[in-house]
Amino acid sequence: MTRITILHYLFDPLCGWCYGASATIGKLAKHPHIDLRPHATGLFAGRGARPMKSFAAQAWAND
Repeated sequence: MTRITILHYLFDPLCGWCYGASATIGKLAKHPHIDLRPHATGLFAGRGARPMKSFAAQAWAND
């Protein structure tokens, strides 16, 4: 019997580290025994949300 592993991947679409891990996540998604379940989150979402005047300024301030 083949065992399937469920992998919940929480990622922030604006996160450079998440982007950097995308090749590895892509390989995991193709693995026959892994059920990858991506969930987009946000570092500054919900109660942590704050206005963004400029994406570049926001990125530099939070890098």
